[in-house]
Amino acid sequence: MKDSAGDGMSNGQELGDPNFVWISNATPERTTDITHPGICDPWDSPSAYPSR
Repeated sequence: MKDSAGDGMSNGQELGDPNFVWISNATPERTTDITHPGICDPWDSPSAYPSR
């Protein structure tokens, strides 16, 4: 499962499709707490900033 943000949530989880059954124009399994799969959430967490 892809985790573009590296925040421990798969892209599917963040987009409301944790079971990866996306269908065009269909309502996702979950419609609340949708987040961007490419942005670490929460954005101010230590994992959002890679160590240097």
